[in-house]
This record gives sequence, structure tokens and C-alpha cells, in this order.
Amino acid sequence: MNIISLASSLATSIVPNITKINIDAVRDLFPYLLSVMRIERIDQVFIKRLAKKAMRLGVWAKLDPFERSLIYVLRDFLKRAYKVVSRELHTIIAKIYAKVEMYSLRGRAILIGIMVKVRSCRELGTLEELLIEGLQFMNRPIPYRVI
Repeated sequence: MNIISLASSLATSIVPNITKINIDAVRDLFPYLLSVMRIERIDQVFIKRLAKKAMRLGVWAKLDPFERSLIYVLRDFLKRAYKVVSRELHTIIAKIYAKVEMYSLRGRAILIGIMVKVRSCRELGTLEELLIEGLQFMNRPIPYRVI
């Protein structure tokens, strides 16, 4: 066994795999994620895309039954109405969208970008900056993944 393979195995045992979703980190950083992700308009197309993305990523089964039924009802309701006007309903849909987005690669990169910026005591910035910071962190070799 050479020294390089020993160093990489040691690094993988010391440094946790940050690309997997850590539930405690998600709970702590969820308000930051909601403040960064803005939804302009909730219409029928948005709800259909949200449902398809949740099913494709396997999050649909992990959603609360209330959230799943709300998506079904909104999908049918928005066939007759144009968009969602209620502020409360808008915040609930934003939370559902953030939950679904956390399971995609883009959402994990944004979450890791928030984690890196918060731990280094820097300002959060824009969504693009967080995405770039998270992708850079995920693409680093494991020994260099220090937050």
C-alpha cells in the first residue's frame, strides 16, 4: 500500500461526503434557502413542472400528504384560474418548491454554497454566486474540502 492511497483513504474517512444531504444542516439552512429562492408567479405550468420534478427525483413519496394533495388541487384549480394570488398559499408552495429543489444537483449545490458562505462569515449574495460556490466545493478533491 503506497502513501497516496493511504492518504486518500484517510481523507475519505475523516471528511464526510458533503454531497449527500445532511438533515440537520438542511433544517438549519432552510430559512436561508427560502430567502434566496424567489418564485415570481405560480401558475399551471409551474405546478405541473413542480409535480414532474418531484416525481422524477423521488421526492414525491417523501412529501407530506397535505403537500401532495395541495399540488393535485392546485393543478386542477389553475386550469380555471390564471395564477395564485394568496400570500399564504404562495409561501406554502415556496416551501414545497424548496423541499423538492434540495434533492436536485442544483439545490444541493446552492445548499452547500449557503453552508460555505455562512461558515466563512460572508454575505450570501445572489443565487448564481451560491450555485457557483457550491459546485466549486463539490468538484474539489476530498482532501481539500475544508469549510
